[in-house]
Parts: sequence; structure tokens; C-alpha cells
Amino acid sequence: MIDHTRIVRLEDGVNGFLVNSVEEAAARIVQLVKDEALRRRLGEAGRETVRQKFLLSRKLEQYLDLFNSFETNFTLKQAQSG
Repeated sequence: MIDHTRIVRLEDGVNGFLVNSVEEAAARIVQLVKDEALRRRLGEAGRETVRQKFLLSRKLEQYLDLFNSFETNFTLKQAQSG
């Protein structure tokens, strides 16, 4: 079984809803239609999740942090001509 929470970084009730059936999805949609504050909260949390975990700028920032963590006193070998 696939753990969809790892793929999409979804936390049930925090930045979205996990559902197991069409009926459960319909019930969550009705809940969102009726509750503006919940819609707003989940929408903002969902956008923040995407911003933190998926945006290219965030990934580049993580790579730069990784590269900056390496020792900086190394040299590259010169290619041998031949």
C-alpha cells in the first residue's frame, strides 16, 4: 500500500483531508462549503506546505545549504592532456 502522506506531505485536518471513499470525499467537500474559516485555514496551510517543501527556490536553498556545509579547502585535479 502506498503511503500518500509521504508523497504529498498532507496532514489530515491540517493542510487538507485524507479520504478513503467517494462518500467521505463528498462529506469533506460539504464540510468545506459550509465552513469558511476551515476553508481559509486549510488553504493557507496547504499553500505554506507547498512553499516550504516543493517550490524550486526552496529546493535550491536546501542544495546551497548542503554545498555550503562541505569543506571549502579542496582543489580540483587538472585534466591530463595527452
